[in-house]
Amino acid sequence: MSFWDAHKEKDKLDKSSEEIMSAKEFIYIYSSSTTLDEVIEKTGLDLDAVTQRAEDFRSNHGINMRIFPKPAPKKDEWAELASFAQSILDESGYKGQTVAQSKHDDDDVIDIGTYIGLILDDEEVFGTIIEFDDDEGLVTIEEDGTGDLVTGFQDDMFLED
Repeated sequence: MSFWDAHKEKDKLDKSSEEIMSAKEFIYIYSSSTTLDEVIEKTGLDLDAVTQRAEDFRSNHGINMRIFPKPAPKKDEWAELASFAQSILDESGYKGQTVAQSKHDDDDVIDIGTYIGLILDDEEVFGTIIEFDDDEGLVTIEEDGTGDLVTGFQDDMFLED
């Protein structure tokens, strides 16, 4: 079974879980939970299904739903994700430019891999950007020293002098 076929099968399973759970039940679980992981555990839905359903309720139905920061992949998943991305590029025959090839030395550009400071609860945290969520205005960094993944608002990031 190809990756795409497996993904479509998974979507069918997710949709059947969604159909079983009423909107009221989803809203209760989502609104009373403190993290997305808790919502995922209680609903049995995957991250994409949970975030898409919450966004649908917000955007299309005017329901006030809390906004959780999206969890970044665990540190040890990055190598696997990079390998997977490369295999898809290779499989599709893509020969164009990649992000790694298009980076330039403009010191004022903030992008994946940029070392930044981030203000969290009035404290400065420093690390390397590993993910942006422009829809939610969030940035995730790998913190210096500890290697912890920290998510904060893009408005609170800065370049060190």
